[in-house]
Amino acid sequence: MYRFNEIDLGSRVWGHAYKFEWEESIDSELEVFSLLDQICAEHKLEQLGDSWNSITVEEAQGMISKGLRYDIAYNSPNYFEPGEVEAVESNLFKQIKWEHIRFAYTNCFGNPWTNSGGFSWNSLTQQTFDVGIVVAEKSRLFFIYFMSED
Repeated sequence: MYRFNEIDLGSRVWGHAYKFEWEESIDSELEVFSLLDQICAEHKLEQLGDSWNSITVEEAQGMISKGLRYDIAYNSPNYFEPGEVEAVESNLFKQIKWEHIRFAYTNCFGNPWTNSGGFSWNSLTQQTFDVGIVVAEKSRLFFIYFMSED
């Protein structure tokens, strides 16, 4: 059993950010995948099993930052008031203890905002494009995803 809450991404980002907390420790990749399948089923998202792509903490941070700032389909900026995206990012990033991250994953292969060599993904949503980023601490998991249409 877990507790969760949605983290506000503002009204200009098409996506969601959730923080999930457990009493037990998350100790293995298989546990993370099992928890993600449970979360995805409950939130009406596609279950990916072990198809998540392992990434570094730095890659996760970069993808979240870009996802807040740019649309996936067109790589065009999301329109924020001055300082608004920084406040949303700060609120999200201060909740994550980056130095305690044990696991980081995405549903993507390549980065849609920086990879000129190609980009593919395993869909999470019914939208044309989506990018999911997951980071897990000892007993907390953050699941952020962005969506777009062409």
